[in-house]
Amino acid sequence: AYELGLQYRRQFSDVSVRLGAGYVGSDAKSGSGREDVRSWGLGGQLTYAGFTFGGGYVSNGDSNNTAGVADDGESAWNTGLRYKTDTWGVAVSYIDEDYNTAGGRGTNTDGGDFSALVLGATYKVANGLSTSADLSFYDRNRVTGTDTNGYVFVVETKASF
Repeated sequence: AYELGLQYRRQFSDVSVRLGAGYVGSDAKSGSGREDVRSWGLGGQLTYAGFTFGGGYVSNGDSNNTAGVADDGESAWNTGLRYKTDTWGVAVSYIDEDYNTAGGRGTNTDGGDFSALVLGATYKVANGLSTSADLSFYDRNRVTGTDTNGYVFVVETKASF
């Protein structure tokens, strides 16, 4: 297996820029009935005056899927925006994943797509003590099987010593 990655970071006055790219490859074990791994991704981020905007794309192709299944690639893209001060922050992000057909990786091989919209907030109570909350609305549409949608609410308290 091998993995390659590149990162570019630059500060232009009050604007911070980050760009990244990566590639992962490996050959499937002979006789395993799996496809070789060939996966790549790109991402970027801009920060200015407390705002951070970013996004990315990843293509897994048919990596590690059942060998010989046509059009079973997987890909995803995401984007997000955050505003942060010294004591609090708010953010919104979105992800969309596409599973072209059944036969994909993992235990859920129903094809289709998955998307989620996430809203989040953080608050610094004191040095070393913060709290945050995230609310995620998701939608899972399947080629075969039952579609699902719903929401997840998470609250976190973090103490650092």
